[in-house]
Order: sequence, then C-alpha cells, then structure tokens
Amino acid sequence: MTVWGIEAERILDYWIQYTKDEKYGGFYGRIDIYNQIDPFAPKGSVLHSRILWAFSAAYNWKPKEEYKNMAERAYTYLKSHFWDPVHGGVFWTVTRSGIPLDTHKQTYAQGFYLYGLIEYYKAFKDSKVLEEALEVFHLLESKCKDPLNPGYFEAFDRAWNRIEDHIISPGRDKSMNTHLHVLEPYTELFQLEKGAEIKQALEDLFSIFRDKIIWKDTLQLFFDKDWAWSEGSYSLGHDIETSWLLRKAGKVLGKDIDIACNSLAYASMGKGIPALREENGEVHWWVQAEAMLGCLFAYESTEDQYFLDQIIMLWKCIENALICENGEWYWGVDSSGNKLEKHDKVGPWKCPYHHVRTLLILDNWAFRYPQKLLLKV
Repeated sequence: MTVWGIEAERILDYWIQYTKDEKYGGFYGRIDIYNQIDPFAPKGSVLHSRILWAFSAAYNWKPKEEYKNMAERAYTYLKSHFWDPVHGGVFWTVTRSGIPLDTHKQTYAQGFYLYGLIEYYKAFKDSKVLEEALEVFHLLESKCKDPLNPGYFEAFDRAWNRIEDHIISPGRDKSMNTHLHVLEPYTELFQLEKGAEIKQALEDLFSIFRDKIIWKDTLQLFFDKDWAWSEGSYSLGHDIETSWLLRKAGKVLGKDIDIACNSLAYASMGKGIPALREENGEVHWWVQAEAMLGCLFAYESTEDQYFLDQIIMLWKCIENALICENGEWYWGVDSSGNKLEKHDKVGPWKCPYHHVRTLLILDNWAFRYPQKLLLKV
C-alpha cells in the first residue's frame, strides 16, 4: 500500500473509533482538537453527508465491512432525521437527539447530500438510492434555480421560500462555493444517468464557471443575482479545487477547459508554496489536500514536473504541521506554526471529505502510473 493509502486508512479508522454517537445515533456534532466530545453539539447535514460520501468512497476503494457499516449508518441517519418528509430536502442541523433544529434549506447542503447519495449508490447498487438522488436533483432544479438568470440561489426556508443567506454568501445572491458543490455531484450523476435535463444542467454550470466565475487566473467569490461582482477577497483553496473539478466536468461533457484550469493551478501554487496560506497567513487542512489533487490533475494535463514537486512539498507540510499522532488532521496552524486550538477535529465543516478524497485518488493514481509514483515521499 502507498503512503496515501496508509494515511487514508488511519483517518478512516479515527472516524470509526471516535465519532459514532451510540446513544442518539448518527455521529457527534463536534469533537475538539484534544479529542474531547461535545455531547450537546447540534449535528450538521453537511457533516453527515460528507461521512456518507467518504465511507462509500472508501468501500469502493477497499470493500471492508466496517466501511459499509459507517456508510449505512450515515445514510440511515440522514434519511430518518435530516430529510424533510413534508417539503423534501435536508435540514441544516438537528439537535443531538435528532430533532430538527435549523430547518432552513441551504443549496450547498442539498448538493452534498446528493454527492453522498451518488457515491453510496455506486458502492451498493441499490436502485432506490439512485431514485432518491434523482429526487434531490429535481429539487435543486425546481426549488433552488434562479428562474430569470443562470445559476442557483443560496438559501430557503423549510417550505422553499427564498430567504437571505447567512451561511455561504451573506448579503449576496449567489456564490462560487455553492455552484462548485452543485457542479461536483452533477458531474457524477451525469456519468450514471445521461438524461437531457442532467446534461443541460451540468453544461449550464460549466458555462457559469467558464464565463462568469473565472476571472483571469482566479475566481470571483460572491455575486448578485445577475452575476455582477466586485473584486475583493480570494480563496486559493477554491481556486485549486475548481481547477480539477471543472476539468473533470469538462471531460465528461466533452468540453476542453484545460487552459483555464491550468492557469488556475499555476497561479494558485505560485502564490502559495510551500503551503497554500489564507490571507492571514494560516495553513488550513482542506486547502493543502485540494492543492495536491489540483497538482495531480494539472500534471496529467501538462506533464510538468513542477506539479509533482509541489505535491511533495505539500505532503511535507501536511506531515509536519497537520497530521495528529492520535488520529485525523488538525484544522490548521497559524502563521507562526501554532495549532489552531479553537478549531475542531470533527465539526460542521471538519469532515472526512477533502483529505480522504485526495488520498484515495492519489493511491489509485499511484498504481495506474507506478513509474511516476512519488516513492521518495
């Protein structure tokens, strides 16, 4: 097994050992940096959807019974506690005991629920799960889509009336982030169900990124409903993540986006090495993970050794700063290298998704191209 596979198993084992809520079901909503469980923390739909995705993907990688059990646990809890039986869609949060808490519908959360369902279907081939995935797709298209302009609005109340967003893009109508995480599951769904409606929706999202979100060699983040924006903050993590997710969407659609994606990758890594830092100098776990994948896909496109070298540098940063000896990765470190103690190991945004996905893909890639395997890592 490669170093990537070994680390993936170590992370997955942590989630199996520490995160299951045996009293109330599902998974704990928060575990701090010292592995202390907050038993009263609300449970998030994004967290549970990402766990569903991660252990379904892990089962597709290595069909272990414990991975199947974790995926089934996440799927069952999402269906029984997060899914709205009246209006459809998943709630944002439930209480520790599974009672609906924040019942608003976030487009971002529906996208991740769809992503998890698709991977779960790929793992276990249950036709009803594919039907449920298609139901979520149709909800996104009928409830979240802007009827007048391209794209999707951000937030809705329980009955799907549009409300102001306070989660992803406060004060704005649309965001790069939400559109990226609708593009992501649509790319996977189209490979399973090549219907005209899914293809058109994916093509529309592809065009939105190409024509409205990418600006020179970076991404604009927040938009009004007609896609007006003003220059401001940047997100290197999303730049490099988009560089490979958009490339993948283009490939399944038969559309070439390599030049734009390579520009995003070169620009992101040029600004960030030896680690991709936030504007305040912090190094965050998910950004380094996505950067490794972005470099992998950029290497496959360009065959530029530069990108393999960057993977090595990023991995050294992760080993030195982010991997915790008792499991999982820390959220990050500050500009002086100190651990970000206020950030969780497990939480609404800290999930086995970015890094597990990167490690599984790198492990598979290593066996596809053994002569280019980064054994010196």
